[in-house]
Amino acid sequence: MRGNLDKAEQVIGILLDNAGKYTNTGGTIEVCLHRQKKYAVLTVSNTGEGIPPEHMDKIFDRFYRVDHSRKHTGSYGLGLSIAKALVEQMGASLSVCSVPHQKTTFTIRWEST
Repeated sequence: MRGNLDKAEQVIGILLDNAGKYTNTGGTIEVCLHRQKKYAVLTVSNTGEGIPPEHMDKIFDRFYRVDHSRKHTGSYGLGLSIAKALVEQMGASLSVCSVPHQKTTFTIRWEST
């Protein structure tokens, strides 16, 4: 795939950290890398509360947190916005799909070499 290895590692770290924070007790985190036509596709999924539909368009905004009433996890709502910026700098895309109270999946699509 095309891109900067250091940036890719940072993005994957952010997504794994995020999944760890929001996975429900006894839940699962799944990481998958596969080829889809001319793309390398990485998904990071976790079970848990999920992201309500009304928050989906803001999830990559700086300092945005879905629920400010949740216990403070030591984060400030920057990780996903940094991940999105790094992915875009590499010419790739980052998207999210979430089914509330079931599963959230972040997907990165890099053009293959």
